[in-house]
Formats: sequence, C-alpha cells, structure tokens
Amino acid sequence: MVLYNKLFSWAFAAALFVTSFSLSGAETRELQKAIGTEICHCAPNAYEFTLDFSLTCPPVNITLGDAVAATTCMVSPFGNPEVADLVPVTVSSIDILELNQNLQVMVQENIEPKESYLDGDTFSYISYAAIPGEIVNPEDLPRAIQLNIVGFNQFGEEIINVFLITFTNVCGAYPVLQEGQFAGWTRFSDLGPPSPELCPGAPEPAMPATLPTPAPIMPIMSMSMSMDMGLGDADMSEFEDFLEESYKLQGRVPTNFGNKSNRARNRLGNNRHLKRRRPLLQ
Repeated sequence: MVLYNKLFSWAFAAALFVTSFSLSGAETRELQKAIGTEICHCAPNAYEFTLDFSLTCPPVNITLGDAVAATTCMVSPFGNPEVADLVPVTVSSIDILELNQNLQVMVQENIEPKESYLDGDTFSYISYAAIPGEIVNPEDLPRAIQLNIVGFNQFGEEIINVFLITFTNVCGAYPVLQEGQFAGWTRFSDLGPPSPELCPGAPEPAMPATLPTPAPIMPIMSMSMSMDMGLGDADMSEFEDFLEESYKLQGRVPTNFGNKSNRARNRLGNNRHLKRRRPLLQ
C-alpha cells in the first residue's frame, strides 16, 4: 500500500503538470534572458501557510494575469478511489516542490509533523531563490510551486490535496501573491519579499521608525557534530531542541523548530544535492 500510494502521488502530480502545460503553454523558456531585466522572480521568497479545512478546490482565489500564468488544484481520495468524504480533519504530511523554468523539480521538501496538523495550524517554507548565489542561470529561476498535502477525513480515510501555481516571471509584475489568498486547504498568512536582485521592481523593505534594542550577542558555535556541546549521544531531535533553547536565550524564535518537521531537500534533475541550512541569526 505504501508503494502504491507513492506511485499514486507522483502520477497525480504528473497529471497536474500536464494540465498546467495546457493552461500556460509551457514551452521551453528562452534561457539567455538577463535576470532582473528580461526575466525575474517576483514571487515570495518565504511562505507561511495556514491550514483551513473549510476550503476546497476549485476555486483558487489567485488572479491570473501579468504575475500568475496558471493555477491547478485538485482534492482526491489517496489510495482508495471509493472514498467519498474529501473534507480533512487532520494533515499527516506535506510535500512542497519548486520547479525551474523548464518545469523540472529543483527542490522537494517534506514536512511530517510528530503530531498531525489540525485546522488553523501553520507551516512555513523558504524558497531556494532566497539562498544567496543559488540562482546562477535564468533557467534556475523558480517558475512554479506545488504542494501535495495528505490528510485524513473524519472516518480515518486518507485523502490528498495537490495544487500548482505557475508564475509568468515577468519583470515588474508585483506582487505575485498576496496574504489572505488561498489555494486548496491553505491560506497564505505571511509572505516574504523577493530578492531585489531577482525582482528589481519590488519595493524596498520599510525601515522601522525606531531600532530595537539589540539582543545580547552569544558566541557563534560551529555546527560540526564532532564538537562536544554537552549533548553526549543526543539524537537529531534532541540536538534541534538544544538549538531552539539557544535561540530563545538570544531572544529569537527560529522558524519551524516549533513543529519539529522532518525537512528533506533534494535537488533533482541534475542529480546534485542542495544543502539547506536554517540561518543561525535572523
């Protein structure tokens, strides 16, 4: 059944890609365009999603136009085609994928909370476009983001929501998405601005009227696991707890440590692995 579900998941995703192609005319993009003048990435660099189980799809209230080329969204039984109740009460896992200009998967992140997500819970994702120096060629610019959300209905039957948002990558088309918009079982509750190098048309972040009092500076520790930090033979979960406490001592709360998600990022298509680290200072 596990193998069947995995095959079903990717077959479902492939069907979405085909649908997206027909909607957006997904031709291979011209790859010699200059980043920041002829082709841009003005979509958010960071996303916070809030689960809303009163939503379904269609509809998706994201306007198509200069910034968004296409949206596709489906809710379906996951494994058992006889399931009729497609309203979730919990979510057990989430896959977030970003696709490049040729709609090849560049990054896949899996989030599996220790306790299932409930209605109103939030989860976050940071785009690979937010990593300095990660975008080298125009073809590397994200062209689409896809979410595969697996949940259970009130009868304990597995269901899945998959949605795909395809961007135009037009320079000057900003904002691409807005807080409060929704797709599938999620609302966009917080969106981070794009990088100025990838979207010169985006406004500069507003400076605060008064600067906050700086937090005490803690010594920067090496992330080498060979260091003895008093953790002994602690596993990765305990190590994350240790890091979380160190953040709290600095007056900072790290994104996503709270849900203890299982984060796995793989660079696909060119068989290179993309190593993602959560920054120590935010």
